Amino acid sequence: MSDERTRSGTARLTAAREAGDADAIARLLAEDVVLETPASLGIAAVRGRDAVATVLGGAVAKTYLQAETIVREVLRTIVDGDLSVVKSRLSGRTVEEADYDNEYVCIYVWRDGLVARVEEHPDTLRIVQSGIAKLAKT
Repeated sequence: MSDERTRSGTARLTAAREAGDADAIARLLAEDVVLETPASLGIAAVRGRDAVATVLGGAVAKTYLQAETIVREVLRTIVDGDLSVVKSRLSGRTVEEADYDNEYVCIYVWRDGLVARVEEHPDTLRIVQSGIAKLAKT
C-alpha cells in the first residue's frame, strides 16, 4: 500500500475515532481485524470488525470516563507503506470524578486498504494508577 493511501486511511480513521463513529471506523477495518494491548494489562485481544469498531469508537472508554468530558488529541502521525503510527492523548474525568490524562501510541497495519491489526499502547502505569485496570499477574 502506498504511503499516501495509508495516510488518507489513517486520517479518516483518526477523524472517526475522534467523533466516536463506530460505523465509519468499521468501514475501515478488515473483517478479521485484531486489536491488542500490552500483555501487562492482561486484556484479551479483541477480534472481528464489529467488536474492534466498538472499542475504537469509544464504547469501552465511556465505561470509565464521563462521555461529555472525553477529549482526544492527535500529537503525531507517522506513515510508512502499509503501517501507520498515531500518538495521541486521551483525557477526561473518570466516573469516580478523578482527572484522567494519558498518552497512547496506536500502530495500525493496513492490508488491501483496510486495517488488519491494531496494537494500542497506553501508558500502563497511568491506567493502573487511575484504577481503570490492574496489571496482569505473571
